[in-house]
Amino acid sequence: MKVSILITAYNCEQYIDDAIKSVVIQEMPFSWELLVGDDGSSDTTQERINKWINRFPNNIKLYIMQRDKDSKKDGTRAAKNRANLLEKATGEYLIFLDGDDQFIGTQKIKKQVELLDDKKYIECSCVAHNIMANDINNAKKYPLVDTFLHEGIIDSKYYWEKLYFHTNTILFRSCCKELMLNPKYRNFLNDNFITYIILQYGKIYYINKLWAQYNLTGDGLWTGKKRTYGCFRNLIIFDLQLDIDKSFEKSCFIRHLYDFKYIFENYKKEDQPYIEPLIKNLDKKTFHYTFLMYHFYQDLDKNDRIEKKKLQFKITILQIYYNVSVHLDKLIVHMKKIK
Repeated sequence: MKVSILITAYNCEQYIDDAIKSVVIQEMPFSWELLVGDDGSSDTTQERINKWINRFPNNIKLYIMQRDKDSKKDGTRAAKNRANLLEKATGEYLIFLDGDDQFIGTQKIKKQVELLDDKKYIECSCVAHNIMANDINNAKKYPLVDTFLHEGIIDSKYYWEKLYFHTNTILFRSCCKELMLNPKYRNFLNDNFITYIILQYGKIYYINKLWAQYNLTGDGLWTGKKRTYGCFRNLIIFDLQLDIDKSFEKSCFIRHLYDFKYIFENYKKEDQPYIEPLIKNLDKKTFHYTFLMYHFYQDLDKNDRIEKKKLQFKITILQIYYNVSVHLDKLIVHMKKIK
């Protein structure tokens, strides 16, 4: 099998037909499979998927995760859904697609495969491209990646410090599955962690094309108390990133500057019960920084208090470094345009 497209879905009856259609209209002169993982939808999502299976019985398969009535949509279930699809996938190359998003055009997969097949780009573990963000509530569309970024190979650490490509855009080599399916990491497969693991296997080739659409539906993790919760979820991923490769430490701190800053500035004692279920089953050694940020100064011993104060200073310095480096990058781009 050449390519596996992995769609994860939950109660997305409004979008799932467009998502699947955007896959099957791709020009793919090679073997392909579309594996759909449904997280126990209670609407018509599964019925709609089955209609597509009837049209493409040799290419499309559906895997359903059972869900209790009281089960909530959360990151752990989504990660397990992704891991389940990865186990089933047989493709040489793989790509995820959220069930409420879609590909654009018909050439995306074909062009990405051509690049990964080219021996000139053997150092690249994946090929990514730009994506159109569709802000449904505000009726706005805009490219998610700044247009100054040109096509070519991007170093892994540079990407991790300064860029973000949506996983809907990243076609990656199957060798990346090994680390993704490691028992220690498979239950934490969110977008950023998936990309981080892919970076452990090589660089990124970037194509400045809008070949996918990301629908912002407004039910994410980043409002009110949810914002604090989302930042702690990101710190959990931060600790796992260091567990995989400590040579990325500076890049990981820069990647998660917002999470550290937000928690330092906004996290309050009354938030602790809301965060506690998120961390209660984690081991303190692996998730050191998560626990350091979870506890307040008065609850820490002397050594941990000193470490936390040093950490806050480090975040301040890295924020200055990041701001300067971003301005320099933009200045360099501007000077090249003048020439």
